[in-house]
Amino acid sequence: MIGNITNVVIPSKIENSGKEYSITGISNYAFNGCESLKSIELPEGITSIGRAGFGYCISLQNIELPKSVISIGIGAFAGCSELKNIEMSEGLQNIYDEAFYGCSKLESINIPASVTSITNNIFSGCSSVKSITVDENNSVYDSRN
Repeated sequence: MIGNITNVVIPSKIENSGKEYSITGISNYAFNGCESLKSIELPEGITSIGRAGFGYCISLQNIELPKSVISIGIGAFAGCSELKNIEMSEGLQNIYDEAFYGCSKLESINIPASVTSITNNIFSGCSSVKSITVDENNSVYDSRN
């Protein structure tokens, strides 16, 4: 656990020993259980959110995924009970098991046209969801009344 951090900005690159490295993903359990984390800013270039990457960040309210994200891992945002809004961008392809499990304040979900794989129970326990809209150009999934 990272302590009482409330806001995090992930850089697109870091430098170590004179070498520059691009940040391309959020690793498994990276911020899991950071209960005071309210906001996070992710840079373009991030391609994946790992298993429980932000799991049980119970104060997290909103997140906007960069267009570069293609995969949301198992339980990536599970237990984020204050999460009200998630912006998924065109380019996202895979949403894995229980990605948003227990996000009890999440109200609306928009699935981009690019999503081709949604696995089990991704919105289980999302008791406030009023609408799930799938982009009309999605060739695999659709919205139904």
